[in-house]
Amino acid sequence: KEIKDILSFLKLILNLQDKVSLKRIINTPPLGIGEKTWQNKENPKCKMFYEMMAKLRILSQDIQVPELIDEVMFKTGYKDFLLDGTEEGESRYENIEELKSVAQSTENLEDFLAKVALVSDVDNLKEDGEAVTLMTLHNAKGLEFPVVFLVNMVANRFPTIQRREQIPIPDALVKEILPEGDYHLEEERRLFYVGMTRAKERLYFSAA
Repeated sequence: KEIKDILSFLKLILNLQDKVSLKRIINTPPLGIGEKTWQNKENPKCKMFYEMMAKLRILSQDIQVPELIDEVMFKTGYKDFLLDGTEEGESRYENIEELKSVAQSTENLEDFLAKVALVSDVDNLKEDGEAVTLMTLHNAKGLEFPVVFLVNMVANRFPTIQRREQIPIPDALVKEILPEGDYHLEEERRLFYVGMTRAKERLYFSAA
């Protein structure tokens, strides 16, 4: 529950018009905002809530997602709400800490929520369902499908246009011979192989 609550806060920060997320967390922790109260947008409690979310939205543009989660926990009172002195509260708080560790590998809030959505889709995947499943190559590892489409197969766009320099490793720490050549090209080939070998019967390539 706590993971879904924090994700709902983050979704609302990204889109203040997200009514589904709003409905979930408007009284989490309890704020004393009932349905009748919410109908009056000039109510001090409603105004305070929206002002808080608007400030968090501005803040989200300048800090990383783990820091944003900390700010949400503090400003909404959710941290104190979880840490109620019980073992269950401690366990639930540890789940939030784990969520923060996942968020460290993402660039921004939008990327993080997109990643979480893809992982959730994979977790809820029904292998016998007749539907198209959209996922990244990384999330496809270990899975197989009768038919696979690899899209966006264009130079400098597959698997991504965002290239980072390889982290330099001191010679003293190198315990094996590292491959020579273009590191990024090797990574593209590896991911391409992963994608192709997910197909059991048919494999399609598309430039679009």
